Amino acid sequence: VQPSGKVKAGGCGSATEAKQSAAVGLWAYDAGAAIRSTPAQGQDGVVYVGDSKGRLHAVTPQGKKKWLFNAGMAIDSSPAIGSKGVLYFGSDNSKVYALSSVGSTVWTFSTGGKVTGSIAVGNSSTIYASSEDGSLYAIDGDGLEKWKVDTGAPIISSPVVGVDKRIYVASTNKKLYAITKTGKTSWSYKLESTIKTDLAMAKDGTVYIGQSNGLVTAISSGGSFKWNYLAGGDVTGAPVVGGDGTVFAGLDDGNIYAIDAEMGIQKWGLNVGNKVNSSPAIAADEIGRASC
Repeated sequence: VQPSGKVKAGGCGSATEAKQSAAVGLWAYDAGAAIRSTPAQGQDGVVYVGDSKGRLHAVTPQGKKKWLFNAGMAIDSSPAIGSKGVLYFGSDNSKVYALSSVGSTVWTFSTGGKVTGSIAVGNSSTIYASSEDGSLYAIDGDGLEKWKVDTGAPIISSPVVGVDKRIYVASTNKKLYAITKTGKTSWSYKLESTIKTDLAMAKDGTVYIGQSNGLVTAISSGGSFKWNYLAGGDVTGAPVVGGDGTVFAGLDDGNIYAIDAEMGIQKWGLNVGNKVNSSPAIAADEIGRASC
């Protein structure tokens, strides 16, 4: 989302589009394959997005191809951009990639399973990657493993670095983990159902999780339960926290729900007519979403 209100977004098809709030298309870029993740935009306006054929596309602010990198297998994770402009992303080939802004390989790191979650960028050039081999990896600036934590079940969601510098990640074993920057487990919390989406975090460290049984759950930074909100379907879009603390979540029942962060009660709901597969995007004066 740009300050002007223009949004560049990847949908369920093969095109990445930029739109204004008035829904006037600025440009469309055809990736030639399905896009299943959110694009990232660099400070120079270049947009980076992966596709189902394993290619990472760099697209100019004018919607033209700048360069293409081929990882060989699907890229379902959204690219993360580090402080020096290095791009980090994972692939179904079980690897984590670090690329320069011109598309050259800085390093690769191998895990034991698909890397479908997005990479979390921490301090001191450390990044964090989750893998379907069940582990959360801490990788240094040279692409070397610092530590890993094995959860015993595949991890398909993205890790999040909290305001307390701990790393939070949810595993398909129905547990949420808080991990210190040295790789020690601070706590884990057992949830009621499988977690298929990424986490959201508020400024006070509260973690919001969407579960496949329709629950949106709030857990404090200390690992204690705060509230559950029961919606009408599978939470298919990761929750998002608004500027006023409101929690927004999209579901497969075709609704976007706004939930009070303190009480866990619904403020309003909006039916968009179709399954919501992505997270809401919050602009200065509106909320955007993608449905398929």
